[in-house]
Amino acid sequence: MFEGVLECSPRPEIDVEGNKLVSILIPTFNRERYLGIALASATAQTYPNTEIVVVDNCSTDKSWEIIEDFASRFDNLRAYRHNRNHGVIFNCMTTFKLARGYYHKWLMSDDALSVNCVSVLVQMLEAQPSAILASSSRVPIDEDGKVLPNTSGTIPLVDSTGYYRGASVIERVLVDGINRIGEPTTVLYRVQDVNSEKYFRDTSRLRWAWDLDIWVDLLKRGDLAYVHTPLSFFRVHDGQDSKSSSVGLAVPEGLLLIQECWLEGVISWEMAASAVATLMSWLAGHLRFCDGEEKKRLLPLVRFVFEVYEAVCSGRNVTAPLCPPEIMSCV
Repeated sequence: MFEGVLECSPRPEIDVEGNKLVSILIPTFNRERYLGIALASATAQTYPNTEIVVVDNCSTDKSWEIIEDFASRFDNLRAYRHNRNHGVIFNCMTTFKLARGYYHKWLMSDDALSVNCVSVLVQMLEAQPSAILASSSRVPIDEDGKVLPNTSGTIPLVDSTGYYRGASVIERVLVDGINRIGEPTTVLYRVQDVNSEKYFRDTSRLRWAWDLDIWVDLLKRGDLAYVHTPLSFFRVHDGQDSKSSSVGLAVPEGLLLIQECWLEGVISWEMAASAVATLMSWLAGHLRFCDGEEKKRLLPLVRFVFEVYEAVCSGRNVTAPLCPPEIMSCV
């Protein structure tokens, strides 16, 4: 499975000062332009008990050389290189399985963390037993590291640091149709709280919304600890993984999350109808920029969304899967 392994001495599960081990998870592929910045931000963390787990998905550029350099200088870095490319989701799953920490802190290899990111998020979770997920606002940057204006997706979730009821956060995210909880780089959680059999066993349940799927599952069982001060930098560039995903995946996967939250009583049917309407609007906006062939290909999806909206508005529980194969095949 691996053609290269760089191990180090295991970090203590709890150090002499009582700090629980945090695994900083960095899956990567062909990120030589940004990887050094990501690794530098991971090694600069002020939190005293971390391990850095890097899994290279058989990069063809100088990524592994950069990893080897950092591994030679930092004894808390463990690195693995796949013998072939297994795809983004599998690489993330591998990184998850290799980590040993009590907490997980993701860091996508084109992003970066502020030096106090881990310390602040751990402190937030440990200060409130009901909190199950910690996140913060983030700063969007371009390929050269220049700060960009906030987009609809990077506007802070709330106006102040604090603890927010999980169900309310889920409702806000689904109705807005925007993951303001944050991309993987923004969050930290206790490994014991994640359903690893459901999300990290063999394949991802979802492809486009795999991170939001996990955040929603966690917030069904606890609260969100949110830091209004930015603690990470989210890089926006043409080669980022989220841009390579099919746009059409967002709709059926979004419908599935709405359906599950509705049937489980996390959101009301009124909120479910509003969330489906948001997806309809998003899809309509996307269709404006499609050519005739693309519109024809997405027609089954459009019809399906309208049928779901009609059912939800009537108050009927839609129990059939909202990610059916015939719909997924068209996107």
